Amino acid sequence: MIRSIFVAAIFCLVCSVGSVAHASETKSDAYFQLRWEASEAQADKLFFLVQQYQIVPRVSAFVDQNLHLDQTVEVVVHQGGEPIFDRLSQRVYLPVSVFYELYASVQNRYPEQLQTAERLFAASAERLVWQQLVKLLVSQFALRMEGEEAFVLDSFATLSLLNLYDNPYVMDAAEEFLLVEDADLVFSERYPSEEELDKARYQRMACLILGRDYQPYLDVLDNLSWDNARIENCQKRYQQELVRWLQALEGRLKEGSRMPYWLPADYVPEVDEVEPELEDVSPAGLNNLGS
Repeated sequence: MIRSIFVAAIFCLVCSVGSVAHASETKSDAYFQLRWEASEAQADKLFFLVQQYQIVPRVSAFVDQNLHLDQTVEVVVHQGGEPIFDRLSQRVYLPVSVFYELYASVQNRYPEQLQTAERLFAASAERLVWQQLVKLLVSQFALRMEGEEAFVLDSFATLSLLNLYDNPYVMDAAEEFLLVEDADLVFSERYPSEEELDKARYQRMACLILGRDYQPYLDVLDNLSWDNARIENCQKRYQQELVRWLQALEGRLKEGSRMPYWLPADYVPEVDEVEPELEDVSPAGLNNLGS
């Protein structure tokens, strides 16, 4: 009952500024698209895998069913050497070399298991695409999100990957993504190096994954010696991050969006919640999942 009231409240917030959102929708049929311009033989092979595992249709369907866009957002995979974020055109240019690195990494991890390597590549490539979408949404909607830029991108991508379909490689994909990503992220005094930032990013993504459902990862929990208190903290973090995004997207969610239903059925909003602290967890501690 409490969860139903919360979901209704979210929809009321959407309706309160619905006239603006509907005006945007009628002004243009904005959508998400991925354009693959790389044409080498290896690039063609990887694009085939992207198509085979339905990455673009899944991201496109999410945008179409849940979000009011003012302008079409696009990810372009090209032969260039550096990622480019063009805010004016709402377009991200990704070098195909990132996908090459992803595929080489998973092949090295599973040299004798081609199907497993391809599935892990697809899951990692999908995370990469989601990260670009989040970057575009934050820019287009002028979202004011607290925290490190990388944490903001990671949280929405992880929440989406966890809730849109059952992907047994979501934990492994988080690790592979961080091993090859070469984004132009801003470092802070708290995370002055890429290694320290990646470690913090990984532990937060792992906590969101385990916070939604730790049952598939009982063997991992045994290896990490996480107790019930830690799991409860991660469950709270998952709920807090989702509520934070629902509030940030207020007025941008379409009527009938399923995002509010990503909260657990027994969710109860807490007053003055304190963000749970995370212990150090490195990617090396969560190897060989999903094999």
